[in-house]
Amino acid sequence: MLRSRTRRDRRARHLKRLQRLAGLVVLIPGTVLCALLVLFPSGQAIGRANHRVWEIFQALFGWLPYAEAFTAHRLEMVWNIVMFVPLGLGLALLLPRWWWVAVLHFTSVGIETIQLVLYSSRQSSAVDVVMNATGGIIGVGAGIALDRWRRSRSGAAASASNAEGSSGGRASASGAHPPSA
Repeated sequence: MLRSRTRRDRRARHLKRLQRLAGLVVLIPGTVLCALLVLFPSGQAIGRANHRVWEIFQALFGWLPYAEAFTAHRLEMVWNIVMFVPLGLGLALLLPRWWWVAVLHFTSVGIETIQLVLYSSRQSSAVDVVMNATGGIIGVGAGIALDRWRRSRSGAAASASNAEGSSGGRASASGAHPPSA
């Protein structure tokens, strides 16, 4: 029993370390990309790139019903959401707490303020703050869900180990003890 508990504890610690490593792997490139995009001084260059992506989307999927409703402006809104998902996911994998949503929201407000004050070619928008916060909520929610899944898997292994240990290793697949001969 002691050996299986030690093995289970070792596995749980290993999974927690993997979760934190995954958080860093997602968070670091996500932060760099976000910083490059939001602090890039030329709003026109980003707007042109966004419009080009939208043109490609329209060329590939323009035949779909309601594809014309997906405008370049709506694509920009999607990018604002997508940009904050890895930030929320990475932070929540490192430390699964819902208050990361507030941190990311205030980060978004700070970014929009910097764009308003420092960059005349960039447009600051309350819609961007809402879209960034939405991406943060999605990322943090996914990170917390993954953390809960990992914990439940550790708990399931613990329950199976305890059941095996209490029955002397004779538990059947149904969990019932076999009849003694």
